[in-house]
Amino acid sequence: MKRPFMVWAALAAAMAGGCTPGGGCAAGGGRDAGPGDVVWSAPCRGLDDYVLSVWGPGPDDIFFVGGNGVAARALLLHYDGASWVRTTGVSDQVLWWVWGTSGQDVWAVGENGQALHFDGGLWTRTSTGTTATLYGVWGSAADAVWAVGGSIDPLGPKDVFLYWDGMQWLPTPTDGLSGESIFKVWGASPTDVWAVGTGGVLYHWTGGPAWVRVPSPTDDSLISLYGNAADDIYAVGGITDGVLLHYDGTAWAVIASGFSTAGLNGVWTAPAFSTILVGHDGYAARFRDGAAEPLPTGVSQGLHAVFVDGGGTWAVGGNLLDSSSGPGGVILRFGTPAAACDIVDFMQPPTGGTDGGVADPCPGGTGSVGPGGECGSGRDCQCMAGLECWYVVIETSQVNNHFICTAPCTNAAQCQLAYGAGACCIIPGPQTVTSVCHSPGYDPPAGDPCN
Repeated sequence: MKRPFMVWAALAAAMAGGCTPGGGCAAGGGRDAGPGDVVWSAPCRGLDDYVLSVWGPGPDDIFFVGGNGVAARALLLHYDGASWVRTTGVSDQVLWWVWGTSGQDVWAVGENGQALHFDGGLWTRTSTGTTATLYGVWGSAADAVWAVGGSIDPLGPKDVFLYWDGMQWLPTPTDGLSGESIFKVWGASPTDVWAVGTGGVLYHWTGGPAWVRVPSPTDDSLISLYGNAADDIYAVGGITDGVLLHYDGTAWAVIASGFSTAGLNGVWTAPAFSTILVGHDGYAARFRDGAAEPLPTGVSQGLHAVFVDGGGTWAVGGNLLDSSSGPGGVILRFGTPAAACDIVDFMQPPTGGTDGGVADPCPGGTGSVGPGGECGSGRDCQCMAGLECWYVVIETSQVNNHFICTAPCTNAAQCQLAYGAGACCIIPGPQTVTSVCHSPGYDPPAGDPCN
């Protein structure tokens, strides 16, 4: 069997953050523009992190993930259509894929079994019970999410399939171990889900009780897949030569190979639009009518993923096969131009606690938000002088998590001296180890000690 160059040279030595603006924005065509109509721009070039995946619900709400294994750092980057914000302090593991149901329900998965969830405010770690690298994540709903993975260590975990039921990650069996690492997962419905991996392995989920391995037309490693419908799915891979597979509802077949790249890594498709492919050496192409039309990107870095957001196309990557000159993380765009990559760092406060002296989620300084006042996010929480911006965990499900402007307290009497009768000093939730004052107008949820 052909193996993925020791899985991209041991995943480019475990993926070796800053950002340098570069490659100015250029006007381009629509999201399905042809080679003569489109100019790629590179709003982000020369990042010190590999950029391995991109996803978002719209052009003004895009998430990028990756990281740098040498520096022990995850990349969590967000673009809102005008500005770039990188969240730090969350993870030291390289993240390989990102997917969500909305901007308030996003998953990022990566090395050492890492699975992070974003609820619109903060990223939170979840326990997966595995040390395998999770390379892919996809779901049909917020409480029906698949994560897949494996290990580059010959003795490490293989055939890893995990299922999120809204409360926890559960391991899911296969009908027989393939001994392969699973790279990506995509489905047409909750009971029609496909996964691909090393050695050309193909798995199908039809509702259980186990994933079923199906015949594959290739032994080249398959890196990713994406589809239009249950009978129209594409998978890409290859190491020495790029390979493109198609599923017609009955069987998988190789429909193209020998691309002008060492391998294909990413694919995206949609009804009425072409299938977009990306791969090593800055390769991008539009595949339609049985042929690939190159879309020259002007970069030499390997491209790992591609995503269309409705206003244009994103392609992301880095020096995946040769990190001798650094990760060289790159974010490309065609279609509606993106703003130049002037990244602002946001140090996330510890989950379930306060930023007090650890990380300031109120970079704008003091403002007008009074005692007990809530903010949409830590970045815009500008409290009155003398107050602190705290992240409060109300329930383990984190449905009611919020930022508030408050002061620390040790007892209710102290809180009432500061805020008046009716104020309450509480420990908001099970993950919180310090107390905060709530103003008299605070409306506590069920189970809150203020009730």
